[in-house]
Amino acid sequence: MAGSKTRQRTSAGVRAARNRRKRILQLAAVLISVGAAVALLSLSTRGTVNASLHQHPHLEIYIQGSAVAIPTDIGIDPSLWHDHSMDEYRQMETMSPIHTHDAGGTIHLEMGKWHPCTLGDFFDVWGQPFGPGEALSYRGPVSLTVDGKPNSNYRDLVLQDGQQIVIRGA
Repeated sequence: MAGSKTRQRTSAGVRAARNRRKRILQLAAVLISVGAAVALLSLSTRGTVNASLHQHPHLEIYIQGSAVAIPTDIGIDPSLWHDHSMDEYRQMETMSPIHTHDAGGTIHLEMGKWHPCTLGDFFDVWGQPFGPGEALSYRGPVSLTVDGKPNSNYRDLVLQDGQQIVIRGA
């Protein structure tokens, strides 16, 4: 009888140890799966375009060392809304999806449906020339920096929330 109880205890101990190992392996599998999912998510979102419908890049323009005021109501005031090619993306009939509200340099992207707005789109709405050889009434070499780094996309720069864009005409 004593041998039978010892075998039962040993058998129960073996089953308990197997169950513990099984739970540890299951937990490890879950943790590995979660870690892999997080890693894939971070890789898939890195370098993508922000597709939110409301964004605020910031623009500064300097021509021959002097700051240029960016007008209030670009894309709202009819005299400062020259290009209507983006109207299908607007949220409100009374304003372009790319506009300004004040002279502080904040560009507002407020869209009814998402579209990648570019710096060229902003200048088109404003009705002003812009590119590597011109900015507003200035003709000559133009540099563009985004978040402090040189950028050669000029008109093709896709505007993103929080960008700090600086244009310098010599």
